[in-house]
Amino acid sequence: MKKIGVLLCLVALTTGAFASQTDKMEEKVVRKVARAELRVNKQAQQEAKKLLQALENYRNMASKSTPDQTGMILPAIAQVSDIYLANRDGLKKVANKINTPVTFKNGAQMSMTRYIDQFASEMDNLDAFKTALEEDCQAQNGKEAKAQKSAAQVKFEEEIAGFNGDANVIGQYILFNLADPMRKLTDEEATPLAKDYIHYNVNGVSLVQFCERPGVNWHESALDELAAFGERVARLAK
Repeated sequence: MKKIGVLLCLVALTTGAFASQTDKMEEKVVRKVARAELRVNKQAQQEAKKLLQALENYRNMASKSTPDQTGMILPAIAQVSDIYLANRDGLKKVANKINTPVTFKNGAQMSMTRYIDQFASEMDNLDAFKTALEEDCQAQNGKEAKAQKSAAQVKFEEEIAGFNGDANVIGQYILFNLADPMRKLTDEEATPLAKDYIHYNVNGVSLVQFCERPGVNWHESALDELAAFGERVARLAK
């Protein structure tokens, strides 16, 4: 029995020591990861600070110069370019801020990419920066548009859900709230709305399908109006 007791004590001590050692190793790993993340965060903050300073310098130069004074403007843009391209992955989210139009001394307003396009030459080595900034602005705008579209769809579907599937009331809602405002717009103006509306769902079918076959007891002219709206949405959303 004594041997068993001693053995159990040894096992307990060994297990405790191993657990303690494991805990210490885990603590070291956690501290190491935390220090690495801190270094990354500090570096990101420093680069963001440099970018803000470079942008401020660029805006100041623009306010004191006319667009044709490239000797003042292009070096300031080159400074922004160097920081951006070196840290592009971390700075993509501020692409639109970088490309926000600035006002020059003569009152002209121009975005950075447009300025590079009009006033920089191949010798200025800004083509790669211009391409990267345009791509990142486009991607950022696409994400924002997608988020806005999703929010609009959710709002629409929440509102019509309150009608308990009543096709008559939903049809009137569509005519008053979607079709009427769009009727006053040209095809070009209405296209963004159509590309949004094409994704809307009504009673388990698409908005266009609902407009084709609403299943409501309306006067023929009202049904024609709803159908015409659905056809226009489908045509403009292509």
